[in-house]
Amino acid sequence: MRPRPVPDNLSAEDQRIYRNWTGGLFVFYAAAVVLAIGVTYLTAPAADPATTQMARLKPATGPNLVPRATSIVRQ
Repeated sequence: MRPRPVPDNLSAEDQRIYRNWTGGLFVFYAAAVVLAIGVTYLTAPAADPATTQMARLKPATGPNLVPRATSIVRQ
């Protein structure tokens, strides 16, 4: 597919402005798409929170995983 040519009925100055505007719109559209993809990717929840990096760095806690401090029974 060939790009559309600049209209012939424009002056040289108008053709330059036309090219600048169309180029600017293309760059704006590309940046908007990249930003939308980035925001979608970065804010998506993890599939399994237990496999995230922060979950792997935290020590395991819970009622069955906490070491007992009272393992010596006093009589």
